[in-house]
Amino acid sequence: WYSDAALTTPVTILETLGNTGDISVYGKYTINEYTLSFDLNYDGVINPASVTQDYNTDVTAALPTNPTRDGYDFKGWAQSASAVAADAETLPTTMPAEDRTYYAIWEIQSYDVTFLDHDGSQIDLQSVEYGSAATAPTDPTREGYTFTGWDTAFDNITAATTVTAEYRAINYAVTVDIQGTGDANFSVSGKPNITEVIALDVTPDAGFEVLSVTAFYIDDSGNEVALTVAFEAGLYKVTMPAYDVTIVITLQVDDLLPPIVGLPE
Repeated sequence: WYSDAALTTPVTILETLGNTGDISVYGKYTINEYTLSFDLNYDGVINPASVTQDYNTDVTAALPTNPTRDGYDFKGWAQSASAVAADAETLPTTMPAEDRTYYAIWEIQSYDVTFLDHDGSQIDLQSVEYGSAATAPTDPTREGYTFTGWDTAFDNITAATTVTAEYRAINYAVTVDIQGTGDANFSVSGKPNITEVIALDVTPDAGFEVLSVTAFYIDDSGNEVALTVAFEAGLYKVTMPAYDVTIVITLQVDDLLPPIVGLPE
């Protein structure tokens, strides 16, 4: 306490004893300091520097800039660690009359994960949160192929991701059946996969010739389905279906050969 308004002369209780008139004394105050603290609200990170200043002084220059975090959007500050975006507060521009801690509010980002088939058609589209895994759709099917998996991992999504189905062509069996009279040497070339062309090279034994070459497969209902056989450059060619194929070579005696001397007519 002071006896003058300029607060230069302190007084004590003893000095006021015996005084029979009114007296005035003047109180002197010291301004308080307070601290604003900032918590980024997730592990493994260094928090921004706190701000300690006198009450009601301007703190705008000392406030932190908006923080960033991989996979999250910053939504503001709040005085609760469990706050959501709707709870965001405006940071004070002057020091309040209390210590405060402000917690960063984060909203996790989501990314599109697109599953495509071999032809680019969409199998599935999922929105997946940052760092989470997409769910594999039901294995796709493709005629003549076996599904072998996906070309890209999707167990830790951190960006928009496209995942494409992968397949392995099925090798179908090709059986050659020689019928008629005589025998022949033959070889089959080409890949026995759907839409691939296989080629049959036939060399009948001496004295015999090829009467016909046909091909067929048995469908899922047990029906025999004929295939087209093309003859090009000395080879019999068949386009593979998504089934095992049987090629039938029918031979006959070569009528253009002269008769064999010494055999009974």
